[in-house]
Amino acid sequence: MKTLDDYLQYCKNRNFSEITIYNYQTLLNKINYENINIKDVVRIILSAKSANTQIAFRARFISFLKYLGRLDLVETLRELKLKKPYDAYYQTLTKQQVLEFTKIEEFDTKTTAKMKTILRFMFQTGIRLGELSKLQIKNGRMFVIDGKGSKTREIFYDNNTFTKLQSYVGWKNTPSSEIGKWCKKVFQNDNITPHSLRRSFATYLNSQGVDIAIISKQLGHENINTTYAYIHTSRESAVSIYNNFMTMD
Repeated sequence: MKTLDDYLQYCKNRNFSEITIYNYQTLLNKINYENINIKDVVRIILSAKSANTQIAFRARFISFLKYLGRLDLVETLRELKLKKPYDAYYQTLTKQQVLEFTKIEEFDTKTTAKMKTILRFMFQTGIRLGELSKLQIKNGRMFVIDGKGSKTREIFYDNNTFTKLQSYVGWKNTPSSEIGKWCKKVFQNDNITPHSLRRSFATYLNSQGVDIAIISKQLGHENINTTYAYIHTSRESAVSIYNNFMTMD
């Protein structure tokens, strides 16, 4: 019989970040997964105050139930009516912003320089936070290799940034929590997270006319629709585009 520990290991093998796995574990520990009562699951989902949290809770439960093979319960959750999410604009960074904020200054400490380089590298590659430790170089080509070594994905990267990164001992094993803290500090914005860099990567390449299939492959998405969800236009850009076409002289 599959257990919660088995599922969490499955998540690790899929390169989920430490924070994501912790969130899954915290939520799933609220139910008796050996004898699941769908009413308890529904109650937990609907107890969340915001629409986005309800959606996130349902997605986590569905993922776990699919792993367990409980497709009957999955359908029940898919039909569950949730609050409608507020149509907000996700905050992303432009390439120029990333380059400016991650520029290494003379007065930067070694730790600051390392963290800036890691963040720049994450933007340039679009990799997940949990994939840093799983990078391998073979004949000059970079690959993400999962926990069992059975699945690989080639990653394109900037050689200059990676060369700088290699000069920092142990950079691949930098704790996720530390990278998250430095992300807010370097970009001087509490709303910017390591995941924001993945969205920024996808959004920037899309704005430059890069084929969505190429972006999807670099991100490691199995479904191209997931990639579309990563592409965002800032509110400022949306207003500018609207005014450009609709303002009457």
